[in-house]
Amino acid sequence: MTSPEIIRPASDGLVEPVNKYFHVPVAALMVRFIKDTRVTPNQVTYASVLCGLASALAFCQGNGWNFVVAGFFLEASLILDCADGQLARAKDCATEFGRLLDGIGGYVAYLSMIGGMMIGLEGQFYALAAITIFTVLRAITFDYYKLSIGAMINEGLDASQRDVHAAYQKFRATPSALLKSYFYYLQFQRLLFHGQWTSLQKYSRIKSTPGETRLTGEQRRRYYQKTKTLRAVWSWDGHEIILFLIAVLSVLGIIEIGLTALAFLAGIQFCLTFIFHHYFIRHEVRS
Repeated sequence: MTSPEIIRPASDGLVEPVNKYFHVPVAALMVRFIKDTRVTPNQVTYASVLCGLASALAFCQGNGWNFVVAGFFLEASLILDCADGQLARAKDCATEFGRLLDGIGGYVAYLSMIGGMMIGLEGQFYALAAITIFTVLRAITFDYYKLSIGAMINEGLDASQRDVHAAYQKFRATPSALLKSYFYYLQFQRLLFHGQWTSLQKYSRIKSTPGETRLTGEQRRRYYQKTKTLRAVWSWDGHEIILFLIAVLSVLGIIEIGLTALAFLAGIQFCLTFIFHHYFIRHEVRS
């Protein structure tokens, strides 16, 4: 079996269902109309962030009609967030800066929206705080899982250590707050999944490049088969489903009565998925 035969199903299994069946198809239609224009992927990212900020402003107003408007802006932000990557691939102009901008822009839009909800929904502080914490954790862990499991299947290695080293080398070449934040973002992921944390100062004393032990083609195929259940479980634990449900609750006008249940659902699902992941990796994949 060749690599392309492995890569496609691996990628398909790492997409959140709400994206796979709704956001991505809608974004694809949008990209069809703008791919031959002068619109750039970064401009789409900026538009996504602006929609997130507009959602935050509408939530600040604290009444039913503005909650509906906020829900529509939030959903527009989610669709545009899918469209920027598709447009980058369609125009063959993906860049490392674009990837960083997309990731950081998503957090800016989301945290602004949560801030607006805390202002407009004063009585829902604890539910919103729980949703914020678990949604950020879901985003961080899902991103790590998607990249690491995809690299293991497609390349036969855990790429997390390689990514940390690459981020450090870029920071050393051109120091910036953005690259520093990205380095510690990767470190936080490794802390959650491996219990390992290395500061920039300590990492600078590491002289050698991290080694890579690659799986053979047959080992990759076995790994792909063994992780089918794990990939299916993780596909429901990304952050997009929570944001989508917030948008739906807002548009339906029941955001005030649905937040507590949503906070409980987000927390329980994240904890169970994380526990299952560590159990599965320890007892099933390595057996």
